[in-house]
Amino acid sequence: MAVAWVLHMGLTICFGTILGVLLGVTIGSLLFSLWAKQPEDYRRVLDVSADEDDEVVPPSQGTPISAEMRKLLPYTASWTHWPDSEKVSGINRILSILWPHITKAGIRMGLDIGKQIVQPMLEKKQIPFVEDIALGTKSMADEQVYQPAAEWIKRKDFTLGKFPLQLGGIKSYDTPDDEVVLETPIMWGSDAKLDIGVFLKFGLLRLYVPLEVSNVQIKVDTRITVKPLVETIPCVGGVTISLLKVPLVDMNLKSFFGMDILSLPGARLGLNWALQKFVYDPFKLLYPSSFSTSIMEDYGVPPVPKGALEVVLMRGENLLGDHTYVRLKTRGENCQESNTVHGSFSPNYLDKNPQKFTLIVEDFEKQQLGLEVVQNRDDNDFTEPTLGIGTLPFGKHEPAGQDPVTNELKTIFVLAKFIRVPMKSVNVKVPLEKPVHPRKLEIEQKKKKHDGILQSFSQSRHRPEQADAGSLFLSVKFLPFSQPVFDDEEDPASQETDMLPTRRLVIHDPPDDLPGVLTVHVIRCINLKGDRPTTYVDVLLKQEDLKEKEGKKYQLQKTQKVTGENNPRFGRKFDFVMIRADSTLFFTVHQKDGEQPKSMFKKRKDAMLGYLELPVKDVAKNGMLKDTWLLKDTERGRIELQLKWQTCYIDD
Repeated sequence: MAVAWVLHMGLTICFGTILGVLLGVTIGSLLFSLWAKQPEDYRRVLDVSADEDDEVVPPSQGTPISAEMRKLLPYTASWTHWPDSEKVSGINRILSILWPHITKAGIRMGLDIGKQIVQPMLEKKQIPFVEDIALGTKSMADEQVYQPAAEWIKRKDFTLGKFPLQLGGIKSYDTPDDEVVLETPIMWGSDAKLDIGVFLKFGLLRLYVPLEVSNVQIKVDTRITVKPLVETIPCVGGVTISLLKVPLVDMNLKSFFGMDILSLPGARLGLNWALQKFVYDPFKLLYPSSFSTSIMEDYGVPPVPKGALEVVLMRGENLLGDHTYVRLKTRGENCQESNTVHGSFSPNYLDKNPQKFTLIVEDFEKQQLGLEVVQNRDDNDFTEPTLGIGTLPFGKHEPAGQDPVTNELKTIFVLAKFIRVPMKSVNVKVPLEKPVHPRKLEIEQKKKKHDGILQSFSQSRHRPEQADAGSLFLSVKFLPFSQPVFDDEEDPASQETDMLPTRRLVIHDPPDDLPGVLTVHVIRCINLKGDRPTTYVDVLLKQEDLKEKEGKKYQLQKTQKVTGENNPRFGRKFDFVMIRADSTLFFTVHQKDGEQPKSMFKKRKDAMLGYLELPVKDVAKNGMLKDTWLLKDTERGRIELQLKWQTCYIDD
């Protein structure tokens, strides 16, 4: 008997408490909605059509601004009070045209996502006393299990209205990084009507609580960073979004008899607290936090180098030209070039000065050593045909049995011998093939046969036709890198969200012998002297106090020639691998005079349009430098460069 009495009293207290809360919220909302001032609808005043509305009277010039007008400032577009913000009428016009289609697609997608989240929670009864939730006319519960909601929600709406989102101006920033930084306020003064029905169940008692969200007004100041910008389609690695301050959010939340729940004291503060707790903080949206999403794999950032490949050119055999040099590359367009060997179809590169090249290896499966044999032309010729191409892979796929489930042949990637046995030189032979378009070579050979003075010389040195393009003999050695782990760096595996990969770049006091990879991006030259000159840039790296066995003291790379431009754009990248931090870079801008007559006996010296000297240690300290420098020893001219440094840790 006592147990029944206690149970009866407990149920009575619970029911009374719930009923009291509902009545308190209902009566309180009704009273405060009558007394409290409702949120102003600023759409009519802030819309462009207000300029043609006679009822909207702007303040006269020189008169004080009214308090009502001053309240409009937080909701106005940024270009109305910031002179460096630009209008975006074209983008807003496009949004207006697309808005009817965006609303339909967005609501459909939102309802589907909402049902996928809410339906399992309702089935497992994870939300106390809630039997169903209806968004508009769509129930979030399984319709075959529960259908009483159909009669109550058949006339409800769930629409975003006809007023589209607007961008209240846009502001861009120039940064030294490869990125685009934009700031724009996203504004939405809507006539949306979102009917939400909550079905509660207390034993045998069911209660329907209608909610209506309307008059939604939002202004969100956002910073959008598109980075990094890469040279592979779609050219954008990822997008980072951050909210510069807490968004302005206002709305009506009505329930029984049109009572506004947000009219209760502290209700709007509770709304902002809920948004902060469940939206801004979990997704890390408020500045300085940010939310990043990748567009390309790993944000388009190259992987951490696995090591360096040292290549020594030994000799060539049966090449298609007798004045040739070799291009070597392992990633992108970052290539290195050998010296030209004259007068031999089978050049010996070890005769005079052995040429050693060091190239970066990032991925054994996706990368390979690419070789090109190029014909060196006369100084006044700008086209240098490729006579042969070859590759040296870092491994190959070999069969590893058959999958018992799918019956598909499985393969395993086996590293090449010179990769498996690092720090040891291995001699290899690389066969060369003719380029894809050999027609250029045939035209060049016919031209040489009718060249007058050089006709007999060319015929005496012409090699017989053959199917391949010869071979190159190399000595290769792989130097593996180790990746140190610092105490203040977070383990990437422990990161719960998708984040832009970061690397330790800044070294406050780099030692002189610190080894690293220097990537030089020669972007362009500006305002060079001369009348539309033809120019190119020499990039010379000088390493001080370098022993002969440690590498080359001088490394020279050249950009392509750009004709007829006082502001030539080169866009060429070079890698200097395993160099010391105390090295020095020299950039020399040369002018190629194409109007001088050809001479086979005297080599002309190209005119210099200026030079620049930069210490590599400055790049090692900062990790990256991007700027425009004045050229020295010239009347005018500047050069724009981007320099990146990455320290190499050799795995002994």
